[in-house]
Amino acid sequence: TRMKMKNIELFDGYTAEIFAGLYRTFPIKGAIDARNLSGHFETDEFGTIINGKGAKSHEFEVARSTIEWLYDTGYIRGDEPSEYGISRAVLSPMGLAVLKAAPESLSASSTVGERLSQLLQSGATDAAKDLIKTALASGITASIKAGLS
Repeated sequence: TRMKMKNIELFDGYTAEIFAGLYRTFPIKGAIDARNLSGHFETDEFGTIINGKGAKSHEFEVARSTIEWLYDTGYIRGDEPSEYGISRAVLSPMGLAVLKAAPESLSASSTVGERLSQLLQSGATDAAKDLIKTALASGITASIKAGLS
């Protein structure tokens, strides 16, 4: 089913997985590997990550680019992103704030990070993607407001 997904849908899913993983292990730093996110590990003779059909893995490219975007925009910190992902990754204060927020739509006792972990563990990936979209939008809105004041 991932083959037919648009980039933004892949991005939402990968972001949900990354945030849930970093939230679970916070504040311990760890690696995020785009090969694990995409499920594509094999390389061709040039070292390019390929899919099951032997073609360049689009999913891997989106996963790697998602990691870079989260790093470049300040949601995660770590070593400079490399060929396969990022090492020593941890949620930034902004990333943690997004995940610690308790949106009105959730019970006050459940944070975005906790809910995200629950949704992914139960296999509710569409709900996890929707939650991450809302959380990122609120985080971006808050940082814009902070920048304007």
